[in-house]
Amino acid sequence: VLILFALWTVLTNKEEINVFRRRIPKSLVYRAFSIATSGIIFVSIIFFLLTITEKGVDMSTLLFETFSASGTVGLSANFTGDLSPVGRILITIMMFIGRVGPLTIGFVLAIRSNKQSKIRYAEEKILIG
Repeated sequence: VLILFALWTVLTNKEEINVFRRRIPKSLVYRAFSIATSGIIFVSIIFFLLTITEKGVDMSTLLFETFSASGTVGLSANFTGDLSPVGRILITIMMFIGRVGPLTIGFVLAIRSNKQSKIRYAEEKILIG
């Protein structure tokens, strides 16, 4: 939701993210974006590997199994038992990443480093979009 608020802030051409009369620091948005992006990358990699190892399987079934494993919600399309041994290992890895990954990344990002760099580079505006 925080990423959606940040998107709305950009679309409305505002400088700060304000939610319920509170200003949200950009550092929290960066953390939320990092966690969401890493989750999407992990799901994409496991899904890609499953499409290689599981020949002749509907891609929507593989995608459902991958997202279900990442959310560790216990849902299945009754296909997990039919996976190849490599596919089962990939789904198990996805379950582990889904359970530990976002939490670990969140804790690592929450730890504040007291090592502030004494070097500050010049700001550069680049063309996006």
